[in-house]
Amino acid sequence: MDLHGSSILRLIVDWESGVLSILVRDGESDVAIRASGLRRLSVVWALAGAPSQPISRVDVGHEKLNIEIQGGGHISIQASSIEMPD
Repeated sequence: MDLHGSSILRLIVDWESGVLSILVRDGESDVAIRASGLRRLSVVWALAGAPSQPISRVDVGHEKLNIEIQGGGHISIQASSIEMPD
């Protein structure tokens, strides 16, 4: 699924179980990105307090996910399993 132009609605971390969920609005529907076995999470929110900016780029590789957000924000994840929406 191409998430370019989608907006991040929610980022939830279950610290005890090491699970991350990112809820993304893609057009008219909401989809989820899930990561388990979370080892590293970095979030840069360039426009704190402002509405979510569109996603400009998503790179997913072996146990890594990077999401770049228009306006300079980004989310970087390292986890043993990353599930992207279809």
